Amino acid sequence: MRALLAIMGRFARTAPARLAGGILLAVATLASGLGLLAVSGYMIAGAALAGLGLIVFDTFRPSAAIRFFALTRTGARYLERLVSHDATFRVLAALRVDVFRGIARGREAAGRSADLLARLSGDLDALDAVHLRFAAPLAAAAVTLAALAAAFATLGTGLALAAAGPAVLLGIVGPVLLAVKGERDARRRHHAVDAVRRRLVDLDRGRTELAVAGRLGEAVAAVGAAADRVAAVEERQHRRDMIARAAGVLATQAAIAGALVAGAGLVGAGAVSGPVFALVVVAAFAIAELVQPLRTLALDLGRMLLAARRVAPLMRAGEAAGRPVAGSRARSAGEAGGVEAAGRPVAGSGSRFGGSGRVPAGSGAAVVLEAAGVAATGGRVAPLRGVSLRIEPGERVALVGPSGAGKSTLLALLAGLVEPAGGRMAVDGFAPEAGRPDVGLLTQRTELFRGTVRDALALGRPDGSDAVFRRALETVALWPVVEARGGLHMALGEGGAGLSGGERRRLALARLLVAEPALLLLDEPTDGLDAGTAARVMAGLAAATEGRTVVLASHLGDEAAFADRLVRVDGGRIVADARRGTELFERLMAGLNDRAAPTN
Repeated sequence: MRALLAIMGRFARTAPARLAGGILLAVATLASGLGLLAVSGYMIAGAALAGLGLIVFDTFRPSAAIRFFALTRTGARYLERLVSHDATFRVLAALRVDVFRGIARGREAAGRSADLLARLSGDLDALDAVHLRFAAPLAAAAVTLAALAAAFATLGTGLALAAAGPAVLLGIVGPVLLAVKGERDARRRHHAVDAVRRRLVDLDRGRTELAVAGRLGEAVAAVGAAADRVAAVEERQHRRDMIARAAGVLATQAAIAGALVAGAGLVGAGAVSGPVFALVVVAAFAIAELVQPLRTLALDLGRMLLAARRVAPLMRAGEAAGRPVAGSRARSAGEAGGVEAAGRPVAGSGSRFGGSGRVPAGSGAAVVLEAAGVAATGGRVAPLRGVSLRIEPGERVALVGPSGAGKSTLLALLAGLVEPAGGRMAVDGFAPEAGRPDVGLLTQRTELFRGTVRDALALGRPDGSDAVFRRALETVALWPVVEARGGLHMALGEGGAGLSGGERRRLALARLLVAEPALLLLDEPTDGLDAGTAARVMAGLAAATEGRTVVLASHLGDEAAFADRLVRVDGGRIVADARRGTELFERLMAGLNDRAAPTN
């Protein structure tokens, strides 16, 4: 519940006026519906008694009130939907940004893509009910019922208790108790839906390997088993929904019966007239409209609580990440294609891609790590222990070592994708007025969207010209391939379909280069390329990054030869640090792998 209250607080901070307006309009809608029924009953009863000559009755005022309530109810209902949904969409848009920032900054970044998809889709979709199906209906029903009870109390306390009591107990307290009792099933359904999503993603991505291994049928059966669990939980929730519906009907019928009995007593005592008695009884019919929306609470509360628990920590981390740093003006280089930007803009008076002149040597970022560590996260991130490292501005460093030693984790730490578990980390040397991102990361996994080559590069530099993009493609030895297939307007399919794996990787590297970060973090940038292509890419990279700080993780000798300094990582620790020209540097180079036969 604490996490749900935090989410509700985020709603209140983002669109307080719209949310409050939506609740007031919901109250106006319910009150208008109640007034429409009550006055209609009053008018019908009064007109009937007047027709029998028993009373003198003025039909003008109640008929005017009926028209007023009819128009008010229609208008308030329309405006309530408009305002409430607009507020919810605004809050969810802001919340998605916070959650994405939280994923990017925290250890969740190393999680499975299907789990992260669940955070950004299923969990946030569940939270759209926080206002629309929880806060607003509950508040509107409570306020309207309180007003109805107060109005009845002016006629008699017994009438107020007889009519409003069953509505509160069966119509409000009942659904809340059902929601609490059904929280476990709601959580089970949410987990089961997540399992279906994860298993479908695994089945889609690994269907070839599963078929080769003879496990495709088993994977399909696993999806079906998760779907069966969803169906079983939904059956129990359907029964709970029927109980909530029955409670709402009983609440209305009990309120009507209570109004009849208490109202008849008031008529017999001469406290109220016949038309007023009819008004009271017919008003009790409106209780059905008050309590009916609350039955969904019995189905959705558990789902909302679970989603809030999973989203609230990411939301807080994202809100903290989104607060501007004093005196800074960051411009994102985009994430797709392995480019990550985080923090402050970079210094530099010129650029190879779009600026004038070459960047002065030593104008890149300075990096300082002191006894920094990273905790293991379920085996998906190699831990780091007591890493101390200083990189001077403009220096080129290659991280070498066996697979799983922690090289990629160290790059993720420098990029801000994982938080240090201890020690100190600083990435300094920026001028906010330059307006370029400070850190760019090329990960081992390359992600591209459907579109053109120019669209892909524009994610790194939205204001880049065709000439800038062409120079970047020439730098990574990709322009001849692209030019032969339509140039910058070459169409790419989903995931960069149309390019080979090595070509997609070079396109991601080109996008990183046009973003011009001060600190470039490259994780095996020429992996999968043949020796000739790799040599051209590394030569272009050396020229394009002159003056920038580059940290490169590699197990290949021709990649590491790009560096002025080799840092060997093993077991999550730095075990050797050698500069070019030293004997240790040569020994470390000799221990690296030769490039394998070309694959692209």
